[in-house]
Amino acid sequence: AFQLSDKKAKEEFEKIKNIKIKPIIIKTLADTKPELLNDSKGREQFNAKLVNLVNKSLTSGRLIQIEMTDVIVTEI
Repeated sequence: AFQLSDKKAKEEFEKIKNIKIKPIIIKTLADTKPELLNDSKGREQFNAKLVNLVNKSLTSGRLIQIEMTDVIVTEI
């Protein structure tokens, strides 16, 4: 779940979601060790990193907060 600063930021986020935001999330996940996401502190660090990366892509407003709403844990 993404919380944005205002309506203009939300509109811009929706426009670039598939071409910029989704790749940022995928790359960040690929560079993250699974153990980091096992506890709340690690998830907070991951979310903070994503907020910073996404905000670099927004020109109007900013991303305020990210919350993980679903988590799937699986052995590989």
